[in-house]
Amino acid sequence: MSTIETYQGWQSDVREMVADFAGSGQDASDYAWECADSSTWSIYYAHAWDLVLAMREHDRRALDAAECDYSDVFGFEDCTLDARMCRLAYLLTHAALWDALAEMGAAA
Repeated sequence: MSTIETYQGWQSDVREMVADFAGSGQDASDYAWECADSSTWSIYYAHAWDLVLAMREHDRRALDAAECDYSDVFGFEDCTLDARMCRLAYLLTHAALWDALAEMGAAA
């Protein structure tokens, strides 16, 4: 899969998460955390690596923001590169989902 296909697939998944939220009655913060935490992008190493690579090429600003947030969320503990990619994928997915929920007025 090319990086653009990966990027578009991830965007589609985020849009689907937003659509599933509408009318669910769930708290936006809890929903964003749960979805990002259980997303295939943040669970599976290969998906996480693919997403980080795609973001390097197609949305560097979002990746830079995730890298800046990394130590605030996860601290400075050592972990494998695979785990780091999964954590970055979580941060990317959470931020995209939170931004989309905020845009629709759900994240207040």
